[in-house]
Amino acid sequence: MYVIKIFVLIFSALSGYYFFELLFKGAHKLLGLFSGFALGFITIIIRDIIAKVPIKYFVGAFIGFVLSISPLFFFTGYLNNPALSIDFLGYTLGIRFILGVLLGYIGISIGIEKIKNVNIPFIEDKKESKGERIPKVLDTSILIDGRITDIIESGFLEGPFIVPRFVIKELQILADSMDPVKRTKGRRGLDVLSNIQKITHDLEISEIDFFRIKEVDLKLVTLAKKLNGKIVTMDYNLSKVAELQGIQNLNLNILANALKPSLVAGEVINVFLLKEGKEPGQAVAYLDDGTMIVVENGKKFIGQKIDVEVKSVLQTPSGKIIFSQIHS
Repeated sequence: MYVIKIFVLIFSALSGYYFFELLFKGAHKLLGLFSGFALGFITIIIRDIIAKVPIKYFVGAFIGFVLSISPLFFFTGYLNNPALSIDFLGYTLGIRFILGVLLGYIGISIGIEKIKNVNIPFIEDKKESKGERIPKVLDTSILIDGRITDIIESGFLEGPFIVPRFVIKELQILADSMDPVKRTKGRRGLDVLSNIQKITHDLEISEIDFFRIKEVDLKLVTLAKKLNGKIVTMDYNLSKVAELQGIQNLNLNILANALKPSLVAGEVINVFLLKEGKEPGQAVAYLDDGTMIVVENGKKFIGQKIDVEVKSVLQTPSGKIIFSQIHS
């Protein structure tokens, strides 16, 4: 598309150059060059504006125009009367022409307005029928976590999915780290990215970078704002930064917490006490989904499976904590 636009600009500039050369016998060549370039630039702008207009609006405008001026053809003899003409800037304008312009404008505007709410399956733009596709910018944490692969494959989250090049570089740095934990995280993130590429064609690697910005989180927020997209993350701090910047974000931690089964006070569950708690006499257990359960006076039962009774549930930014006591 850019190649075609450049060709149009060059062609217009050269056409203006040679036109002025022929018209003015070699004079004003430079003026012709700039005039042709300006005309080509204006043509490209008009073309881009028209290209964004849905096809059905043109249909509505055409129908409205035809219906609005059709009465003029029934009164051709009367409207062609020279007595009904006026002089405007040296031109003679007949009443038929004037009415045609006014009625045509009214018909076009009404036609476009009325067809907005009409669904025309055969000419409806695909983007308009499917709705606007909002880009989802994936950060480092979401790739390292890996659950995004299952969510995309299930179809619960639609693309396009954008992975910035600077996020891939961050994963590569982690994968090359001497720290085994960081190295494992980096390699996992690259493997997850490779798996996403296999299950969807909606993954795009963005080359857009903001070299003046050093923090990756701020780069992600700036990119999402530029693309009018959303950030998909597991990072609580990034979610807060995005909210402050007015950028929508999808934090999978929040989604995971929302999907966890709810427990109410008085409910009895069987758990395996794994370790001591922070307070004296406490023991800690975990549900299958990772929810922490704090058991009062459960220290002496560590290493055993026992029934506990739920007392209360505390919701924290990182998840739920269930406080319980030994069931008697």
